[in-house]
Amino acid sequence: MKRRFSIGWYLVLGWCVTALAAALVPLLIVPEASRSMYFWPRVFWSEALLFLIWACFALYSLLPFAANKAPSRFGGITPSIALVVLSYAFLSYRAMMIDTFFPQGLMFIRHAHLVFQIALFAVAAVTIALLCFARSLAAGNRPSLATEETPRALHDLLAEKESSLGSPTLGRLKAAVKRLREMLLYSLNESVTWRNPGTYRAIADDVHRLCDQMTTRGENEADWSASCIARAEALIARTKLASAQQIRG
Repeated sequence: MKRRFSIGWYLVLGWCVTALAAALVPLLIVPEASRSMYFWPRVFWSEALLFLIWACFALYSLLPFAANKAPSRFGGITPSIALVVLSYAFLSYRAMMIDTFFPQGLMFIRHAHLVFQIALFAVAAVTIALLCFARSLAAGNRPSLATEETPRALHDLLAEKESSLGSPTLGRLKAAVKRLREMLLYSLNESVTWRNPGTYRAIADDVHRLCDQMTTRGENEADWSASCIARAEALIARTKLASAQQIRG
């Protein structure tokens, strides 16, 4: 939080310095007698473009990028939005500067410049809207990590159940559970939860069934232990397969 606060102040300072320079330079180099009726609109438009650029820097620097906020943040499209905004500001400013070289009485040039500015703004706005729309579709098709258990959460659940197996005769079961939770933790990552949601959900459900089975021991401990080991080994094989699919995908 402190880092974001300091970055915010640097951004505000940078905007103030550049805005002041953008206002003072034309005031100093263009005498008042030589200023046309478009002088102040051009200065104000330069200030607006500068504000847009610095707002873009703020968007890129201050948005939360924590993984648990992935569905709601701009995330990977932020650089694309920044590129569109910076390109728009550059082209708009260049068009305005080119327009200043033509005589004031050429209304055709003035109208062509205005049409170009409107069309340029429309293209930039539509491009950003399409980027956001594509991002929202991707986030909507991705299971939320707030409701979908991550491989780390399944690992911790298995570790808790493993620690409750205190009997020394359950060494094989504990070893199988340890292999399974390490396989979940180190062979999978959170991308599998949305690349292959059906496969991952099935694995997570079976992990919960295994934990429930480990909690409720039967009368015959040997049969119960063998059944748990068989389920754990089957889950290990399925996790290996999901890991291989993740690498190929």
